[in-house]
Amino acid sequence: MPEIAAIGAVGAFVTFLLANFNLYIVHRSFSDTRIKNLNLNLGKLGRYWSMDQSAPVKMETSDFKTMSEADYQKATRSAFIFGTMMIFMSWFGLIILSIYMISVYKIARSRVEKKIMSSALVQSELHDLNEIQKLLNQTTES
Repeated sequence: MPEIAAIGAVGAFVTFLLANFNLYIVHRSFSDTRIKNLNLNLGKLGRYWSMDQSAPVKMETSDFKTMSEADYQKATRSAFIFGTMMIFMSWFGLIILSIYMISVYKIARSRVEKKIMSSALVQSELHDLNEIQKLLNQTTES
């Protein structure tokens, strides 16, 4: 019986490490310079890139910092809760969390997200509002 408990504890620990790595990825993505450039450009049009929705959304308030902080809190809270649930499932949780991370970070990227992340909107701050609008329209139309 102690062997079964040890196997479960090791699985929970490995899942804990993967859950923390997922939290690190979420945290790191909010400080990515490409996302910062994108939000600088979209902010000029009254929009911002929502990491939670993986899409440009209209700013509800003029305070970008508040909206970005709310988006960050929502994303980290979701990652924390999901990771914590998987820790209690030990090895089975590790499998589910691995499948989730592979699908979210590698497979399940929308066409809009792929287009925007490869556009000039993420490379540097643009000053021409017409150019920003044109690039946004090009990347969001299907």
